[in-house]
Amino acid sequence: MSTQTKPKDGYWHQVFTGKSINVLSVLPEDISIIDIAHGLSHMCRWNGNCERFYSVAEHSVLVSLCVPQHVAGKALLHDAAEAYLGDCITSIKAMLPDFHVMEERLSTAIYEKYGVVEQDYAHIKMWDQVIGKSEARTMMKPTRFMEEALKNISCIASGMPIDFKFMSPEEAKLAFLDRAGVLGLI
Repeated sequence: MSTQTKPKDGYWHQVFTGKSINVLSVLPEDISIIDIAHGLSHMCRWNGNCERFYSVAEHSVLVSLCVPQHVAGKALLHDAAEAYLGDCITSIKAMLPDFHVMEERLSTAIYEKYGVVEQDYAHIKMWDQVIGKSEARTMMKPTRFMEEALKNISCIASGMPIDFKFMSPEEAKLAFLDRAGVLGLI
């Protein structure tokens, strides 16, 4: 199927580069690091409910800088499916098993495209959670629920301070693409 024509089943989505992709059957050749960088840089973490704009692209770059080098490429791409599907907050995603299946299928195509399929996910998941909790402490209004969830989590993990820059979408897109270049993904 050509990525330049509308798929017959109607489950298509146009991305930044102008391609039309079928979100239910994305192929690795449909994937573009430019679409990923653009989409994630315009998508705010926490479903937009943080005190300042903070993009998924900036978050992804930060996670990729914290993990061991051998998983940094997969860490950069760990939320890449959101560039095509949008973000769905964890509590809602848990009630939508079909969304999770689509996200996994798309992530697999992305990882295959960039050669990061067989990498261990444990380091990425741990750092994603540490950084996410640090983001919550830094960017969200404190609540009793939040404080309980964040108990014993520091904004400093393994001696490395987590530095949020609050980049504009344009800055975050460039940072994401620069990091992808350093990691040999483009």
